[in-house]
Amino acid sequence: MIDVTSCENLIMPCWWSWPALSSIGTLLAVLVALFGEKIRMCLFKPKIEIKEFATIVAKSRSSTPGLVIFEHYLEIYHSGPPIENVRVEILEMVSNANKSANIAQKFYPAALCLPMQYGQTLTTRDLIKIAEVSLSENLPKFSVDLGNNHPWRDRNDDPHYRGRFYVQVIGKNYRSDIWIVDFVKDTNISSQWRLEVLDSESEKVFFKRRRNYIREYNEEKRRQGLL
Repeated sequence: MIDVTSCENLIMPCWWSWPALSSIGTLLAVLVALFGEKIRMCLFKPKIEIKEFATIVAKSRSSTPGLVIFEHYLEIYHSGPPIENVRVEILEMVSNANKSANIAQKFYPAALCLPMQYGQTLTTRDLIKIAEVSLSENLPKFSVDLGNNHPWRDRNDDPHYRGRFYVQVIGKNYRSDIWIVDFVKDTNISSQWRLEVLDSESEKVFFKRRRNYIREYNEEKRRQGLL
């Protein structure tokens, strides 16, 4: 006769029992309830990509006959679970980005966010409005107030002027890489400006470089006896 108990011991580990299995199930349920959102974000991380908008949107203003306003947008492409409470922050601006390091100037705006077109929950795609351009005005009108350190204000009519944004998509339990976006003077374009997405870099690289810049600034002030 076959000993059924011996066969079960060969298949199941010695610690197996229905109470033990029930305890493990309860523990897993508690962990999912407490950390389910974090677990989901780790397993299915959002993936962000920022690109230039394929066309420049032109719209006529009836208040000024014949005047055309060109609107410049970026596109955010997203795969993964929806990201809630999304904002697109400007972390740094650079004037004269096409010049040498000693000519280019860096500005660190405080909590500037670019407006998104479709709300604060990012599903698959959204648009970010950067600026409006009118051929009757010398400078683009940006969708946010860039303050006194406006990197496009003193461009001295450079026909190839390049100003730079460093932007980051931030949401609930999510922070993207930092994207480098240039707004470039280009007389071959109908609006005479164009957006150019260069690349992205990690937060670690960006903030390490930023901290080094601040330290160098402080050291220079100490050498001058101002700190």
